[in-house]
Amino acid sequence: MSRSNRPFAVCLVLLMLVLWVGIVPVSAFEVTVEGEINEVYQLVTTAGDFYEVAINDPGNELVENHIGEKVRVLGTVQTEADGTRIITVTTYEVLAE
Repeated sequence: MSRSNRPFAVCLVLLMLVLWVGIVPVSAFEVTVEGEINEVYQLVTTAGDFYEVAINDPGNELVENHIGEKVRVLGTVQTEADGTRIITVTTYEVLAE
């Protein structure tokens, strides 16, 4: 590679890395989380952690029918590059107060 092409190649690699980091979740793992569904369709734990609820059938049912209720959710959590946590609900159960 000639010297004049080297800066172009470096820029191209850096651009690809930035795009990859922006698109691919940092991590994804299955968890069980207990908390309450708030008015903006988030799962909030007693420790104050927030999870955005992904759009799927069980997630939609959870946030549409159980606002203000304590729930236990089994699902897959993805942490985005900006730190946002998104839970894709597999199953859930409403807990007694």
